[in-house]
Amino acid sequence: MWNPKTPRPSFLQIGDDLHVSTPEACFLQLAGILDAIDLIIAGMELCGQYVIDTKTGALRRSNPITTPEKILDYLNSCSHVRGLPLAKRALKHVVAGAQSPKEIELCMRLCLPRRMGGLGVPKPEFNPEIRISPRNLPSQDALTLRPDLFWSPIKYGVEYDSKLEHFNEKAAENDSQRRALFSMAGYSIDSVLPNQLYRIEKLQVIAIIVKKMYRKLRPNRPFAAPADQIQLRKQISSSQAFSCLTALRIRNQAGSQAKNHAGSRTDNQPRNPANNQRRTPTEQVHNEPQGQRAKCS
Repeated sequence: MWNPKTPRPSFLQIGDDLHVSTPEACFLQLAGILDAIDLIIAGMELCGQYVIDTKTGALRRSNPITTPEKILDYLNSCSHVRGLPLAKRALKHVVAGAQSPKEIELCMRLCLPRRMGGLGVPKPEFNPEIRISPRNLPSQDALTLRPDLFWSPIKYGVEYDSKLEHFNEKAAENDSQRRALFSMAGYSIDSVLPNQLYRIEKLQVIAIIVKKMYRKLRPNRPFAAPADQIQLRKQISSSQAFSCLTALRIRNQAGSQAKNHAGSRTDNQPRNPANNQRRTPTEQVHNEPQGQRAKCS
């Protein structure tokens, strides 16, 4: 896959004779072994704001290790590389800033096109800070909200209410009051409960709301078939990309720290060719059976 024409930097040195792929190069590598759905998940993970603790499974906040813009710049500098066309097509559906796998799933199921099992909603922002000044509120304090998904042109947002954080009476009451105040300021914030995430009817209602507000609802054009929506949900839920990318994010963050403190350099290829035999965070995917590629355009 890699040749002298591969752009620099494609590898990051994190130790003596130890290199890992940069996040942008990793996305292109994964395009050679993943289908479209898993590749979109991988892109959102690389551009996300969290990591999964490999010991406890808990989520921890983390700065993104790349952005869709950086990945696109890298892909545009490549030519005649395996997976490049798919990588460019999949990147169009990547949204940066997710803070959990469920946010990624919710976004993909709402926003992927009909041919991929999605509902065709315009892409939202992840977790933007929305601040309302005191003059728009009955109280004297400003109010800030970070909805999981937010469509700023129509002032509409969706939050995924997990059992861990929101399934208690006090939290539910606080959320209700907060959303009421945002409604007074002209914002609409909807919520999706864990059991509703697996009901296609709930997501279709959200899709109808967003499309009506964008004036893009076509009454004569149905959503993807229920079977296709269920298949997309199952593939996202069982995707290997979530666990695979966690290791990559941790290694790349360690490499970035080493580069900043020790002045490590990046190279197009490792000095020692034997290093190409080292097991990388993406190699665990090579040994898994691959299904038919999903169409992506």
